[in-house]
Amino acid sequence: MSALFDNDLPTGLDFGGSIYPIHTDFREWLRFEELLTDKDMPDRDRAPLMRDLIFPTVPPCPLPDLLEWIMWFYRCGKPRREVKQGSKAAPVCYSGEYDDDLILAAFWQVYGIDLSEISYMHWWKFHALFNGLPEGTKLGSVMSYRVMEIDRDMSAERKKQIAEMKKIYALPKPLSEIQRIETAKRQKEAYQKR
Repeated sequence: MSALFDNDLPTGLDFGGSIYPIHTDFREWLRFEELLTDKDMPDRDRAPLMRDLIFPTVPPCPLPDLLEWIMWFYRCGKPRREVKQGSKAAPVCYSGEYDDDLILAAFWQVYGIDLSEISYMHWWKFHALFNGLPEGTKLGSVMSYRVMEIDRDMSAERKKQIAEMKKIYALPKPLSEIQRIETAKRQKEAYQKR
């Protein structure tokens, strides 16, 4: 199935001869993405929430099969990318929640589409347009800084500049990470008072 070659993009799961509609608007799938990347959410809680977010009426199939189909839809019908064992996961470079203004601005700048005024856009179309955004947008610059590696061959000035931009544009840390940092600070302060 392809957003380019198929006129009818998927809108539901065919299970046992019945079609179970899904939410296909990009807003729901940006929420799904937030849920998917939430490091504070236990996996046992994440799966049912993902299922319930996408399906108004849940098909009576096993949760692992349902999640596999949901991920297929999330990837816009593309095969899963193989990740080499031991390789680092790709860093999260945007958030629908925190970068909403940048996403709105980029779509307006590039496509003349005001996402706040349209009532619906299929996830697969949104995803294609999002992936096609050129580097000349503020969103593109911000995402680039978030994933940019600081190379040891860079000048000290360039390293400092990139580190500062990474700090300015960093996505909020997960609550669990903030709690770990606070605990470490308290332990350090307690140790220094001895």
